[in-house]
Formats: sequence, C-alpha cells, structure tokens
Amino acid sequence: MEYDLDILEQPPNTSEVAIELITREMLIFRCYQVDSKEFKCHVRWWAKHEAMFPIVDCFALKILKDY
Repeated sequence: MEYDLDILEQPPNTSEVAIELITREMLIFRCYQVDSKEFKCHVRWWAKHEAMFPIVDCFALKILKDY
C-alpha cells in the first residue's frame, strides 16, 4: 500500500486555519450563558471576558465603538 506523503509537506492554508478558529470561538460564544444583569454594560462585559473570546472580542469592541 502506498501513501501520498506530499500532503504532509504542504504548509497549512492560513485562511482555512483562521476560519476554523473563528468558527470554533463563535460556537463557544453562542453557547455561553450570559447573565443579563452582568451584560448591562457591554464594554465592561467584553473587558472582563476578552481572554475567553479573543477573536470575537476584536469584532465586538469594534462594533461597540461605532455606536
């Protein structure tokens, strides 16, 4: 049986990796239970949880700055 080892030598497609990371983090974020009392100040909530959702945090803070 022969194996195609060329696939192991190819560098990962960085855009595919980025999409996978963003997708995973978004799924975790969507499943996260947010306490409505804690979420009254959106910017403060994101500051407290930025390490938990670093990719989503970048988007959220950019959106919040526009409001």
